[in-house]
Amino acid sequence: HDRDYRITREDLLKYGDHSLSHMIVDRIFDAAPRPFGKSEDSKEYLSYEDFIFFMLSEEDKSNEVSVRYWFACVDVDGDAKLNNME
Repeated sequence: HDRDYRITREDLLKYGDHSLSHMIVDRIFDAAPRPFGKSEDSKEYLSYEDFIFFMLSEEDKSNEVSVRYWFACVDVDGDAKLNNME
């Protein structure tokens, strides 16, 4: 427990009893919305606030904000459409 309030990819892989794949964790770090701003370390860490945003989006997928969050994660080519390869 390092108490630096930054979540690494390895930390996030442990979330939900290791329920997230490496691929989706990479997409969370690379493409998910970050409403609290990106820092210079944004590819390496999630801020505590952005982790809370992730957690809320993960726990309640019934609201529009959560749907947009996960859509951004799975829309790999960024064309605002999902195809059978995504």
